[in-house]
Amino acid sequence: MIYSELEKQSKYDKYSCIVRERVYGTNSRTIYESFCDTLKWDRDKACQFGRQGAPLYATNCDTNRELAVWFISKPKYCETNVMENNHINLIKNNGDEIIEKVAQYLGISHDTGRITFVKTSAGYEFFGVYKLEQNGTTRIYKRISNNYPIK
Repeated sequence: MIYSELEKQSKYDKYSCIVRERVYGTNSRTIYESFCDTLKWDRDKACQFGRQGAPLYATNCDTNRELAVWFISKPKYCETNVMENNHINLIKNNGDEIIEKVAQYLGISHDTGRITFVKTSAGYEFFGVYKLEQNGTTRIYKRISNNYPIK
C-alpha cells in the first residue's frame, strides 16, 4: 500500500465514527467536510462553518438528516452574564449539560438533537450528542450519547 492510501485509510478510520473526548481538528469546516465524506452528512451545509462570526450551526445535516451539528467556539465553564455575539454557551457537569443563553430577539431554538463539538486548547473536541430539554432564550441540552452514530 502506498503512503497516500495509508493516509486515506487512517483518515477514514478517524472519521468513520465520532467518539467523545477526541479532538478532530482546529477548523470547523474541514471537520464537517470530513464527516460529509465518511458519514454522508449534507455537504450543501458546509458553507455554514469556518467563517469568522458565523454561528457554526447547521440543522438536519447528519447521516439521517435529523440532527444538527453544533461547533461551540467560545465555551464558558462558569456563570457569566456577558454575551458574546448574543450567545453564552455554558458547559456544566463535565459536559453532561450545556446551557445556551441567547438574546431575546433570537427566541426559541430548533427542537432537534445536536452533535456537539467544543473548542478546547487542542482544537474541536467531540462532547457528545445532546437532546433539547428546555427551549426559549435559555436552552438546556442534556447529553444522550458519547458517540455518533448513536449505538
